[in-house]
Amino acid sequence: MRAIGKLCLLVLPCAGGSAGAEERHWSVSPYLWAAGIDGAVYTGSLTADYSADFGDIVNVLEGGILVGLESRSGRNALFADVVSLALDDDEARGPFGEQFAADVDVLVMQAGYGRSMSEGFRLEGGARYWDLEVRLDSAAVGPVDRSADWVDGFVGLMVENPLGDRWSFRFRGNVGAGSSDLALEVAAEFARRFANGNALTLGFRGLDLDRSKGGSRPLDLDVRFAGLTIGYTFNW
Repeated sequence: MRAIGKLCLLVLPCAGGSAGAEERHWSVSPYLWAAGIDGAVYTGSLTADYSADFGDIVNVLEGGILVGLESRSGRNALFADVVSLALDDDEARGPFGEQFAADVDVLVMQAGYGRSMSEGFRLEGGARYWDLEVRLDSAAVGPVDRSADWVDGFVGLMVENPLGDRWSFRFRGNVGAGSSDLALEVAAEFARRFANGNALTLGFRGLDLDRSKGGSRPLDLDVRFAGLTIGYTFNW
């Protein structure tokens, strides 16, 4: 809840600036992300080279929450997104083939403000909050627990084009940094609108994170999440 409060403090000033006489529109988009994971986690005493496609992740997924939110008024928009995943893998492998158990809890929340510069083109900026808890347990080293949370800023753009009466295409990309060395995100989706104003979405999303901060209890990461998305957007 403290993390949500941090993001609200970042977004509320934008909300006040964007309020006006124009009608405000809202959307909520729960979705599934068939993300594969590829990369490495460094805890100082253990290095975990991890690669898993979505089929592997389904076997070790303990729970997850994925939802996007957006509020629009005229040329102004506020948006937020929450990804929460809990993974428990008893057969993870290290860089030399050694087996270990890995418990990983990932929370990624982002919130931002967008300003439409022309029809279908929007500049965006905001903040992304990361919270990771990692436990690696090997026969050679024993259990290693690490956790870290931090906030990055990001800037990007969103492009949206209609494809006939019922279909549209949206692309979003941004680059972030701060406590991370670099974070990149791209997302593309097709939306099929229905008569009630809601929409079914199909697309792709990728998120790349590089963080090397060291310290007395290092948790360094070089990981990529990428895969197909499917969701349903409620508009009002």
